Amino acid sequence: MMKLNHVSFIMDGNRRWERASISEKKASGHEMGLLNMMEIIKYCSGKIDEISFFTFSSDNWNRSIKEIYKIMKLASKYSSLLIEECASMNIRCKFIGDLKNLPDFVYEEVIDIERKTKNNTGMKLYIAINYSGRKAILEACKSSFYKHIKSGKSSIDMTESCFSSEVSPFSNDPDICIRTGGGKRISDFLLWNFSYTEFFFEEKLWPDFGIKDFEKIISKCSSIRKNLGS
Repeated sequence: MMKLNHVSFIMDGNRRWERASISEKKASGHEMGLLNMMEIIKYCSGKIDEISFFTFSSDNWNRSIKEIYKIMKLASKYSSLLIEECASMNIRCKFIGDLKNLPDFVYEEVIDIERKTKNNTGMKLYIAINYSGRKAILEACKSSFYKHIKSGKSSIDMTESCFSSEVSPFSNDPDICIRTGGGKRISDFLLWNFSYTEFFFEEKLWPDFGIKDFEKIISKCSSIRKNLGS
């Protein structure tokens, strides 16, 4: 049976869920998606060592200003709740991506969350925001090269482990990645880390993806044996 050390989520379908909403007071798909993420976090706490969520791609800046603003305001709105939940479950939260180019009010919240949860010793939660897998690899190349040159070493001496420590903050690469919304692509997420990841592509939109759906996927993992190329 595959032991799940790290589960990754590509949360697709928030906008389609909102458009399909028939409630009198139209719910925000992004807000429902965020609340669903919180439920998944609660479920995973104490069961899995690491979880990661793809919340906002660097390519998402191509969306309308109105939608981007709504997403960023939601991120700020729920920052206090995330801190409270992390404190109650002893979760350490770390953000990955081009954080310094986020709006100032979001960047400040991100730094505050990381600071207030850094001493927690339970599950590690990674939230990818303004993230690009290609850019992460490029920046890791630059950083690794600079450190080698500065230390007097040749770039020829660079090893995979040295490079990996620059591009990836994880203790474990994702064992499984779940993408909702019917798409069958990874959309520039964790390109360095998905070498042996098992993918599960779900038709349900992210706000509709529940704990029972997650448990069904976990049960499927009991029949998967990872041989890592052997």
